[in-house]
Amino acid sequence: MVASTPTSKQATGQRQFIDMFRRKKAHNSLSPNEITMIYQILISKVPAFEATEIPKHAVLKLLKSAVIQEMTQEQELYQHGAPTDKFTLLLEGHVEIVCGVEGFMVEVGPWTPIGCKALSTPGYSPDFTATPRQDGAGIKYMQISLEAYQQALNSSQAAPVSAPGINVEMQDMHHDDPANLQERADSGLLDKQMQDDQH
Repeated sequence: MVASTPTSKQATGQRQFIDMFRRKKAHNSLSPNEITMIYQILISKVPAFEATEIPKHAVLKLLKSAVIQEMTQEQELYQHGAPTDKFTLLLEGHVEIVCGVEGFMVEVGPWTPIGCKALSTPGYSPDFTATPRQDGAGIKYMQISLEAYQQALNSSQAAPVSAPGINVEMQDMHHDDPANLQERADSGLLDKQMQDDQH
């Protein structure tokens, strides 16, 4: 349910990217640089996005169509026992996850995957409840449904093509950690490369 602890170098890169993300969130879609970072997070933390499960270009296509959503602390992201077909990646803010008979609570922050089994288990019912932190200002997140995931997977198997506008040397990206990706983003190399690819 909660991903493993990143290395110090990865954590630094993710913190820097969180700052950049917060400065830019006037729009509700992901920029090419954000897609690059989120792709790296997904393939390292979520089994359903590993290269052996789904091609890279299919994941990129999913992320390009993803919509950034918001939720206040009065709402629930997941409810214990309520079936869901949606995987969530927390982008901004903090979520309180309550699980177990004794109601054990853990708090998670940005870039935490939640509900990963929703992409591999039809009719998945979480054994936890997840809500925005009560003293916070709400959260921003993106979701991918099981249906969208399967459609992307099936489409990629039928006709593997690169998602338009985000053709960014994925063979090199796969070996980058978040800190290196952030350096490339800060230097403008990723944006320049993506602009060249579009022409």
